[in-house]
Amino acid sequence: MHAPMPDADELRALARDVRTGLGAHPKALPSRWFYDDAGSRLFQAIMALPEYYLSRVEAQLLRTHADALAHWLLGARRAAPCHLIELGSNLGNFASSAALALLQRLNRELGMDFVPAQFRHYACYDPLTGLARSFLVSRCAQGVTSTVLGQGFAFAAGECLCTEQSQKYTLPMLAEMAQASGWRLERRWVDAALPYALCGWRAV
Repeated sequence: MHAPMPDADELRALARDVRTGLGAHPKALPSRWFYDDAGSRLFQAIMALPEYYLSRVEAQLLRTHADALAHWLLGARRAAPCHLIELGSNLGNFASSAALALLQRLNRELGMDFVPAQFRHYACYDPLTGLARSFLVSRCAQGVTSTVLGQGFAFAAGECLCTEQSQKYTLPMLAEMAQASGWRLERRWVDAALPYALCGWRAV
């Protein structure tokens, strides 16, 4: 089965991001390009794994606190604009498979000649800042070209291509962020066992 090609606008956006991202130092591509049909199916499979708790915890919080959430949202909307903010979400184990599949997508849609086996996935997490990043690391000095772009890109041995960046936030970080942007962290609904929360901000 062949994956469907994107529409013209999406293909232009992909081409623009690839030209910009692979021409940058350091190289980077937006993680939005993980989500073609194959990437979305992969993410659905990851979500079904027992260790991927995020969507299940979020659903449980919404069920458990549905009345309180509805009451708060109704009151907040009457007083001022409000937002419901969720914390703790990231791609987790999805990133390794999706990042390599991204190269296959670029080969298919932009006529590129990536050899996925010549890259390895590397992920790092800083518990002090909550920042998680994923990279594809070139195993050797190599070049890739695109027939659609009419352009080539060089990779040095060990050079990194950043494919995802996500941030875990603590409740104090969210309170500080809200205050700095003219909001107040007013309500929070926190899971008792896992680091996940829904937070309500109110404009001040």
